[in-house]
Amino acid sequence: MISGGVSDTVKTGSDGFYEFSNLPCGKDYTITPHKPGYTFSPPSYTYSPLNSDKLNQDFMGSLGIGEAEGLEYVEIIQERNRIVVKYNLNKAGRVDIRLFNSLGSVLERVSGDETAGEHIYTFDISIPGVYFVKINIDNRDEIKKVVITN
Repeated sequence: MISGGVSDTVKTGSDGFYEFSNLPCGKDYTITPHKPGYTFSPPSYTYSPLNSDKLNQDFMGSLGIGEAEGLEYVEIIQERNRIVVKYNLNKAGRVDIRLFNSLGSVLERVSGDETAGEHIYTFDISIPGVYFVKINIDNRDEIKKVVITN
């Protein structure tokens, strides 16, 4: 959905691409993805004002685990040569965190019962590339894509 200088809604194609065409330059716009039950990172893009075409304005959607299922929030912090997974449980629960490479192979796994509160786990990355972090709380999944560059 786009708002600001114009309001419009488009659906992504089967390839995940979307496009807003013929937008007048010089106006303010905000693009916000929406799908019921999903959270997006980033939550939106804002252009104040729009002054050129914007490419690669990607969103990563993940099925939200939600507070009712025990996860208050999860934050994936991308740093040079490491991925930090920071999450807060509003109640004790079973946690399973996996790091996948772009081919779907599990590179590392951490699993166990966790107490309520904030937790942090760090994956050290030696090779630049595309990785996926999957966090499972009481049999509900959230997946985040991370790109590590030199």
